[in-house]
Amino acid sequence: FEGLSCFRGYALGQAGGPRLGNTHLDIMDWGSRTGRQPDDLVAQTCRLLAAKRVSPVSDGDAFGILLHHRDHDAMAWGFLDGFLARATRHPAVLPTDPRALFRDG
Repeated sequence: FEGLSCFRGYALGQAGGPRLGNTHLDIMDWGSRTGRQPDDLVAQTCRLLAAKRVSPVSDGDAFGILLHHRDHDAMAWGFLDGFLARATRHPAVLPTDPRALFRDG
């Protein structure tokens, strides 16, 4: 494999390892195993992006959304459809091919 998708600031030890692609927003509510409420996800996204502006971290500029395709329900798919359609129209958003996160250079 080329890399590993992780959640919120996961880092490897000094010995190194595969390239990491950290995600920041989990769209699932694992207690109910359903998609989280869109209003909650938008509010959390705003908080996470504001925190990245105030205190940038070394994971690049990417903002990752943690996806669980086999577990998504209508709420999760509906949020993704609406959120991605709107976000990708914003001039500050540059969608990234996930494969590019794990390439050299």
